[in-house]
Amino acid sequence: MENLTKEIILEEIEKNKQTLKKLGVKTLTLFGSFARDEQKKSSDIDFLVEFEEGRGLFDDYMGALHFLEELFNKKIDLVKPHLVKNALKPYILEGVKYDTKI
Repeated sequence: MENLTKEIILEEIEKNKQTLKKLGVKTLTLFGSFARDEQKKSSDIDFLVEFEEGRGLFDDYMGALHFLEELFNKKIDLVKPHLVKNALKPYILEGVKYDTKI
């Protein structure tokens, strides 16, 4: 996708909620440069992701990652919140702009 913005990302996530749900995604949270409107052409897209209970293992994680990379034609950083180091949590949470239940 050309000229990708936070608004376009959020619209596409809304349009694709059913697919994400099938992949086990419970919540998807946009953070980072796109959430802060500071992205560059080379920026990746950062999401915090939570999966439904019993989901989120390798196949679900990789399925969601590949789906989002194809959807946006960009590198995606898909981060599980419990894996974020405590020192980084305030920085990430400060940049959160969109948190949705899928």
